[in-house]
Amino acid sequence: MLHENHSKILKEAQIFETQRGNYYFDGQQLSAFQSLDGTFYNFTQEYFYYIGHRGNNTEFDFRASGAYIFRPESSEPIRLQNPTEVRIEEGEFYIQLEMEFESFASQVLRIPKKLDDSLADLEVEWMIGPIPIENKNGKEFIHKVTMKDWDIQGEF
Repeated sequence: MLHENHSKILKEAQIFETQRGNYYFDGQQLSAFQSLDGTFYNFTQEYFYYIGHRGNNTEFDFRASGAYIFRPESSEPIRLQNPTEVRIEEGEFYIQLEMEFESFASQVLRIPKKLDDSLADLEVEWMIGPIPIENKNGKEFIHKVTMKDWDIQGEF
């Protein structure tokens, strides 16, 4: 987590201008990127979890969801809430956004300020845990990024 004295709470929409282009923050999440040639890329990101299947592992058909087996109870995941608070810290090389979705799910986004091929376009670090299991159900987490109107010709 960021230290309170070095970060500030971000409460409204903001544009982060970098040598790579502009990153758009909609007040809750990073939601778009505009490249230097003017191309605009809209996207959303969400966090979900599936309730894990409770098997007893006595037979193949009774496998429990676990470390190497993704076996959810349902095909419909449960969406985590939007971040309740977003903190920003700016340094010489990066703009860092830190957000908490639930008490057990958080994310850090690092946006590089300078055009440098050794830096990623955007770093996403997400942390889950400790996972609440009061109801005795395991959870399988996913991070879903939806790219709107991107012509990626089948490549990602």
